[in-house]
Amino acid sequence: MFSKIIKKYFSNKPVVKILVVCLENICRSPVVEGVLNQEISRQGLEGLVRVDSAGARVSMLRSRPDVRAVKVVSRHGVDISGGRARQISGSDFIDYDLIFAVDKQVLDMLLTVCPATCQSKVTLLMGFVGGSGDIPDPYFGNEKGFEKIVELIEGVSHDFIRQVKVDFASKINHK
Repeated sequence: MFSKIIKKYFSNKPVVKILVVCLENICRSPVVEGVLNQEISRQGLEGLVRVDSAGARVSMLRSRPDVRAVKVVSRHGVDISGGRARQISGSDFIDYDLIFAVDKQVLDMLLTVCPATCQSKVTLLMGFVGGSGDIPDPYFGNEKGFEKIVELIEGVSHDFIRQVKVDFASKINHK
């Protein structure tokens, strides 16, 4: 009986856990989380790879994603309405395989609080897929800014998944 419980518990855990971090966890990181998880499902990696999101400095914990973000991603078949803002914690640096900052400011904030032994896990999201630059913050703009983020992430999602498969092939193939 106990072995069945243990097997069930561990069989439902993803083998590659990825965390995307923006400032408040209400705009960019929930959008990236939703779009990348949609691509993970499309490629049959659901249950093997999971993307979550957090904020570097969340002023209103448990806030819902920005309504503009929810509206824009829903037009792309993604539902992020159930998300709640949370701040990155010290255990996240240990629990996640990769931690992506959406811009240089967030990266600097993360590296300031990240244990030295985990700093190799923390990088810019766009750098991981061979790009450069930041994911622009749409908060003070209109829906077009959110649409740009969705298009940007959709455009690199195949490269993102390909790179995850390469970097974590032994973990993914042994599940």
